[in-house]
Amino acid sequence: MGNSVWVGVLWLALCSCGQDDAATSSQFEIDGRVVDDLTGAGVQHATVHFSSDTLDRTDTTADLDGRFTLDVSVRDGVDFGIIDAEHENYETSVARTIYFDGTTHVITLRLRAKTKAK
Repeated sequence: MGNSVWVGVLWLALCSCGQDDAATSSQFEIDGRVVDDLTGAGVQHATVHFSSDTLDRTDTTADLDGRFTLDVSVRDGVDFGIIDAEHENYETSVARTIYFDGTTHVITLRLRAKTKAK
């Protein structure tokens, strides 16, 4: 086969892969708040991370009151994902599991302040 045929075959393969991924994904919204574990105050500008076992990932940043909305797109058939938060002045939060079971997703992520070295 000539190079132009191989290029055409490769192009068709790449195009069909992209269409399948777009057509077989589900959208979810996760609302929540990142708070200081001790005081309960919102942690402004914390970064919130989501990932699934199929490597679907997305991030967002909390507002001045620690609130966030995370728009998640996962492949069909993915039933859950992991969410956590981080901020430079806090330890990374314990990862929490989110299940996509048709319920409203509202979550509170607690961050513990880093201890200062003596």
